[in-house]
Amino acid sequence: MKLHDTVKKRGRLRIVVRRRRDGKIENVIDEKNVIVNTGKRQMAHLVAGSGEDCYVTQMQFGTGSTPESESDVTLQSPITPVKPVTVSFPDLYKVTFQAFLMDDEAVGFTLCEAGLLTGSDVLVARKVHAGLDKDDEHIFEYNWTIEF
Repeated sequence: MKLHDTVKKRGRLRIVVRRRRDGKIENVIDEKNVIVNTGKRQMAHLVAGSGEDCYVTQMQFGTGSTPESESDVTLQSPITPVKPVTVSFPDLYKVTFQAFLMDDEAVGFTLCEAGLLTGSDVLVARKVHAGLDKDDEHIFEYNWTIEF
């Protein structure tokens, strides 16, 4: 039996859209994501202690709407900025990566996808979601949790 057959890796992406002026929540998306093959390879290197920059350090956003697949190596239509993540451990076997798109970032884009990236820009996970129009009146909070 192979390790990837027994170790279940699951992830969820939760996006919270808040009004800038008062912090009121206007929309929440909470869905499962896909951990892509390059991400699984990075996890194997991390466990073995080999390779450089094999851990998640950033989150990328995009406008692509093609459904995610384990064979994805990039977002379909990435935009800037790529944001650094903060890391927390909400439970014994979970890690959460958090990033924010502030009111002055990604304005004018309809965001439909997000990805977790390593320090060497390797895609670990990707999620396509319902389109969210980004304007300068809203802050988007992304919380991406992976469970082992």
